Amino acid sequence: MEKEQHSNREIVDRLLNSQIKLKYILVTVIILGLSVNILASSLFSFLNTISFWANISFSVFLMIVASFWAAYRILVNKSIQKVITGFVMLDTEKNRIVGVNRYSFSDKISEILDATFIEDSELLYEWNSENLNDAHPSKPDNLSTRLLDEAVEYFALAKLSMILGDFFNQPENESSKVAIFNKENMRSFIEVNRIMSLISQSPETRPVFLNKQKSGEKMTVLQSFSRKVGQGRIDGITTLDGHMYNLFELKLPTDTDLSRTHINRLEIKNSLFTLKLGFHFPTYTAVLPRHFEEYVFSGSKSFEKYHPYTYEIHAEITFSIWGFVRTKGWKYYYWLEKFIDDLDDDVSQEKYLEKIGWETAYTVLEVLKPIK
Repeated sequence: MEKEQHSNREIVDRLLNSQIKLKYILVTVIILGLSVNILASSLFSFLNTISFWANISFSVFLMIVASFWAAYRILVNKSIQKVITGFVMLDTEKNRIVGVNRYSFSDKISEILDATFIEDSELLYEWNSENLNDAHPSKPDNLSTRLLDEAVEYFALAKLSMILGDFFNQPENESSKVAIFNKENMRSFIEVNRIMSLISQSPETRPVFLNKQKSGEKMTVLQSFSRKVGQGRIDGITTLDGHMYNLFELKLPTDTDLSRTHINRLEIKNSLFTLKLGFHFPTYTAVLPRHFEEYVFSGSKSFEKYHPYTYEIHAEITFSIWGFVRTKGWKYYYWLEKFIDDLDDDVSQEKYLEKIGWETAYTVLEVLKPIK
């Protein structure tokens, strides 16, 4: 547990270490500035060519220049960038994203898109009208690509919601320092993402859930859970036939803004940091190990129909200058590291292959393969 907490604080701890370095540099600069001041005073007095106040002003000017230079050398590294590269598997015969065994990212994207298409025929029509195979960098407005971006954005925000909920529900975190973003106060933000808007829509206003309730089909409810934040609240429902409802809620430090900077980019910003997330479908085939599809989809009669596509999530955390000065209240920002780490664990193709021990598994499968 201690090791996990330490890992989750790496980004913030790196900033706090920079604060210490900055303080040491500033103290050194002040000492050097005083030395220069004394030397300059002696020199100017000897030459008798400049006044006392001009002497002081010039020395202060040198100290300010040196201080800003020292701060700049630290602040140039205040931004942390990460590109998380994963893949989605397309069933080219059914034109559907399918799950991949033990790969959380592909499984969840498949569930989200399936839940969307069985409830919204218009979005299904868009998906089928322009296939992912037709996507190209020169056609950024491909309809399937846009829907895939929306699904991945929803996946990322759902993960962030879970992490923030667990973090800010801890007793030591004061509720007065936490702001809640939900569908009521972020309606315009949510509605841009049609998948998020649909899945977060209350089951009380959706015919599919109302019909199931009237018919008494209780067995169709696979999961209904609540984090006990509010009496009698249901956070999520998934039916056996794939319909999905999930409450949208983000708990963030007060004075934090959540906004879109582009159709597939969003930003979480306050006085201390800016977190930027971008969702990008590069349109090219993912390079998976040899025979991957053959073994992973060994139960399929035609594994050749599965086509892997690369997908990228761009994450950037930038700390403000105020962040290098502030020393208190950082406990409300330790979730940053956990979110990026968990997102990387779920999405990264490289980590997935390591997790399933592909190299070892492939060697064993090849050894056990019957000799023809």
